Formats: sequence, structure tokens, C-alpha cells
Amino acid sequence: MVLRFKQDSTARHYLACIPTLTLGIMGSAVLPVSSAFASTGIVAGFVIMVVVAAANAYTCDLLLWQAYKTGMRDYETLSYAVGGGIWKLITEVSIVVLMVGTLVGGITQIGEAGATGILYFNPNVTGPIVNGSGRILMVIFVICIVAPLCALKNMRRLEWAGWGGFVIVCAMTITIIANACYNHMPNVGRDGEFAAVGFSDFSSVTGAVSTFGFVFYVQPIMMPLLSEMPATERGVRILSWSTRVVVLGIAFVVYALIGFFGAADFGSNTQGNILENDLGGGAGQGVLNIAMSLYLALSLPPVEFPTRKTLDYWLPMALVRWPWLRHVMETGTILCISLLLALLFPSSSAKVSLQPHGSSEGTP
Repeated sequence: MVLRFKQDSTARHYLACIPTLTLGIMGSAVLPVSSAFASTGIVAGFVIMVVVAAANAYTCDLLLWQAYKTGMRDYETLSYAVGGGIWKLITEVSIVVLMVGTLVGGITQIGEAGATGILYFNPNVTGPIVNGSGRILMVIFVICIVAPLCALKNMRRLEWAGWGGFVIVCAMTITIIANACYNHMPNVGRDGEFAAVGFSDFSSVTGAVSTFGFVFYVQPIMMPLLSEMPATERGVRILSWSTRVVVLGIAFVVYALIGFFGAADFGSNTQGNILENDLGGGAGQGVLNIAMSLYLALSLPPVEFPTRKTLDYWLPMALVRWPWLRHVMETGTILCISLLLALLFPSSSAKVSLQPHGSSEGTP
């Protein structure tokens, strides 16, 4: 039996917003949380997660209700109302830099995860498909998956990509948990490297705060969705509750499971990208890596949408009047620049999406 909802029903709006926001907030953010946990210990890791997640959920509410009360339903017009043209420009540049950096890092991780996955199947594979950080795979995934999804008119139409991506993340989470349990979680406890309480130094805590600030940061993806919701208080409430469900529920649980069990398994050897650790090896990990390449590709369109929305303010209407042509030009520009940077600097680009973007949480 297939449930069907009216297009403007409350349930239909929730079913569109929640998977789209989930896809946007997690993305490559699922990869560094185990490393953050390993550097802080169990208690400190969970405390930092709670504080950062609650702060993000609260600031999301502030933004949504401020936008509703002022009638300024996106970052750009809201920032103009708050601080004028200079503040609007600063906000726009911040969004573009933040989002393009995430796109570049995500594209690079697609290539590296895919190339590594192929090598798990057959370590003797050589040639351009696996060499050069998987540059060919970057191009293939961007052209075949990222670009078509970015061509969608509305962000909320990414809901099916969100559900598909969530299945892949669940598979990775189950793999990490099963691997840790199979190994009896060797690094948990006083004698292990993953202490219940305590951390090696203060810098590890600040690094973890930065990481969690990034992984819970959803505001730039949330705001463009507001313009696709009913222009009433009902629309704001739906998006507000959707954001709470995603930040305080779905993302929090997934990060907690991946973070705890990954750190419990690998301790101080936990890599900044959990896929670099041994999760069983062989064809099984090859399938996981390639599936994660697909997931990373699915997660990039929610990042491209707010970038294009900002870019649309910069492209004079008199220059290109046809909406479809503006869409193609702006999307092509964003993806080409991001792909070019990833292809030119793959070794440094891989770290872009794991940088402490949480420092940008004050963006209006």
C-alpha cells in the first residue's frame, strides 16, 4: 500500500523537507566525527555534540522567525535589512566561499573513495581510473549524478536522493558498529585509548568543537528551502520542526553512533576520514567505499542550490532574462569551478570539507 498525500498537506511538506535537510547537513560530515570523538573522549565528545547541536537548532529557529516577521525570506534580503548593502555583500561572499569549499572537498572525496573502493576489489588495478586521486571518477560522478540533480528547479525535489543517501549512511553506520563489536571495542575504558573521561590536550577539544560546528551547520541549506514553503506561519513551523528533527534527531544519532563506535574500534589510529580505516577490507569495504562515493555525489546538490541562489543576485536580470538559461549558466559555472579546483589540487582539496566551518556559524 502506497501512502499518497496532497501536494500542500503538512505531511507532504515534512516528507520533502526532512530528507532534503538530512542529505544537506550530513554529506561528507559523517566522515570526521569518529576522529573528533577519539580526540576528546566519550563524555566530552557527547557534551560538545549536545551543546553545538542545540546552538545550531536554536539559531535556525531565530533565523526562520526573523525571516518570517520581516518578510525577508532568504539570507541575502535578510542581511540587507539588518546591515545594508555592505552586510549583504559580506554575507553573499561568505556563503559562496563556504559552499564552494564544501563542493570542492566533496568532489575530491568522491574520487578518492571511489578509487580506493576499486583497489579493495583488485589491488592490482592500475591506470587513470585509480591514479591521480580518482580524477576520472570525479568527472564521471559530477556529470552523471551531481549536474542532473542540480538541474532540478526546487531543492525540496531532492527528497528521493535524500532517502537513498540515508540508506547508504545507515549501511556505513551498521558496518562501523558491527566491526567495532566484532573487535570487542578494544580502545574503550581506562586502559584503552578512548577514555570515558578526559582528553590529551585542550587543542583536541577546540578541534572537536570546530568539527562538530561544521557537521551540524545547516543554516545556508535551510534558508533557501523557506522560499519553497507556504508563505505563512504554518510554513515556518513545518521547516522549523523539520530542522529540529534533522539536527537534534537524525544527524545527532548518526554522528553519535559513527563517532562512538569508530573511536572505540580504532582509538588514536582513527583517521580524519573513517573510510581510511580498515572496516573489514576486501570486496565488502570496496562496495562500501563506492557506495559512499555515490552518497557524496547525492549530497552535493543541496550545497549547490544556496550557492546558485546567491549567484543569481550577482547576474544582472537584463543580461539573461530566461530563467532556465540563468539556471544552466549559474549551475555550470559553480560546478565547473568546483570540479576544476578539485582536479587541480586534489591532495589539498580533500581537507577542504573537513575544515572548521563552524566558525562561520555567525553568518547572518
